[in-house]
Amino acid sequence: MASSSFNSAKCMKTLENSDARVRAKVPDVSVDENSENKVDRISSLPDSVICHILSFLPTKDAAATSMLSTKWKHIFPLTPNLKLEFDDSGMRKDLFTSFVDRVLHVDLRDATHVHAMKLWCRGEYKDRLKSWISAAVRLNVQSLDFKFLIQSPRWFANEISKCTRLTTLKITNSPICVLESLSLPTLKVLNLEWVGLFNETTISNLLSGCPVLEELIMVDCRVYAQTLSVCVPTLKRFTLQNCMHQDADNGFEEIKDFEVVIDTPGLEELYYYDYHVAARYTVCELMLLQKARIDLKPDQDQGGEEDSISYNVNVAELVMTCLMTRCLFLSARTLQAVYCSGRLLTLFPNLVHLDLDLGVVCPRIWNLVIHILHCAPNLFTLGIEMGLRKYKECKKCDLALVDWVPDCVALCLRKISILAFTGTRQEFMLLEYFLKHAKYLGQMVINIDSELKREDQVSIEESFLKLPHSSKICQVVVKTSVGENGAK
Repeated sequence: MASSSFNSAKCMKTLENSDARVRAKVPDVSVDENSENKVDRISSLPDSVICHILSFLPTKDAAATSMLSTKWKHIFPLTPNLKLEFDDSGMRKDLFTSFVDRVLHVDLRDATHVHAMKLWCRGEYKDRLKSWISAAVRLNVQSLDFKFLIQSPRWFANEISKCTRLTTLKITNSPICVLESLSLPTLKVLNLEWVGLFNETTISNLLSGCPVLEELIMVDCRVYAQTLSVCVPTLKRFTLQNCMHQDADNGFEEIKDFEVVIDTPGLEELYYYDYHVAARYTVCELMLLQKARIDLKPDQDQGGEEDSISYNVNVAELVMTCLMTRCLFLSARTLQAVYCSGRLLTLFPNLVHLDLDLGVVCPRIWNLVIHILHCAPNLFTLGIEMGLRKYKECKKCDLALVDWVPDCVALCLRKISILAFTGTRQEFMLLEYFLKHAKYLGQMVINIDSELKREDQVSIEESFLKLPHSSKICQVVVKTSVGENGAK
């Protein structure tokens, strides 16, 4: 809680530094502390400008400005963003409780709208949460960010459902149990981090209660069910990262034979990162997909050799569900799984941008790269992260870069970006292959690995700039930790 000896000049200096744009438009608003007659120029600013500045301050600082004058007392309730943050190491629980109560029920008692509210704390505040959520309902909060330790997950879900005007909801570090239907009719963004989802009913009721949901983010969540089913017709963006399935009835033992169901026909962006590969992926046709990033690696602890083969096949099949995407990223482990699965990828007719991470031990990685390029006849830009220097096995790679030229390389490819280039023979052969066959290439950008010695970087740069290329319009750009050079 702010001290009663809050210094007005100090506050005004804080406000001045809060928004550079406002400061640039309204010069000379500082207070000359050495002058006998101090002039308060900030208070002469329009209320809307002061309110905008206050929105960039932590709530406890913004609320403290109400002590400056009668005018400031009436300005604070107009602040569009509440940022209530609490750290147990910085404030006692009773002081924090008193502070939040005062802001929500005293300072903002006449307010009718608050755009965003953020409440972060490590302790449990069940006795006050109901009152604070009621205040959020009264204030018509649109964006709510909760980071709480909740001991009563069913009660928490019921209280959240009262915020019927929410458009954005973020919950961190809280278990959720939804046994009855939940209604969040205006929610468009749902962000769950370190959240425990108690059962399949909870997941179903939570998502079905969001009829206009457009973005779902699940990071490091614990799913106490064998199946994670995301069935949201309106969903446009879905991020799933490192979510573990556990059996709540069996000592929270990890469930390895789990299933992921994605029934989101309107999906435009899919971001999937995980250290565990599902036993089954059931994915609807993603006809509207624009961007996909798949970063999966089969967990060696998930099973024996037979299971490993099965998981590799599952990864390959998941990649193939993204066949309509325009932009695709495949991580090194994903590529390795696709290679080990023995499955041939299907055609990606709309793919125009492809990023590949080749930092993986794969004896015939170039065969897979060329195969993927054959599956993308309309590819326009290609990004490759090398990382091959780490693996001596790659010296034996079968490059397969002779006469097998994909259509996209010969006819469409306009830009190639290479990251972590280390100057190995295999890497130079790849560059020579593209420069020889990409006749319409407009630009090739080479980022030399910054871990290399300076003299090695210079040597690689000189060697690369001497390479011939068939494209008459190709601009070659080499980026090193020393600098950037280019040539045509």
